[in-house]
Amino acid sequence: MTTGILTETFAYGHAAAAGWHQAAEACLAQCGSGVRAATLGFVYATDSFADSFGEIVDFLRRRTGI
Repeated sequence: MTTGILTETFAYGHAAAAGWHQAAEACLAQCGSGVRAATLGFVYATDSFADSFGEIVDFLRRRTGI
């Protein structure tokens, strides 16, 4: 797995998984410490996770503080 840090100020992660929680955890792992100073985040989820999008955003907000 590669680390998803393009610069010191932009981190990213992407994943494919059967469940959104596993995909979100994988994305966070790829971002590493790159999200610590972030103040803006973008979330993209395919339509298969559309019904859980609110939960996904809440989960990522709790884990990153963004």
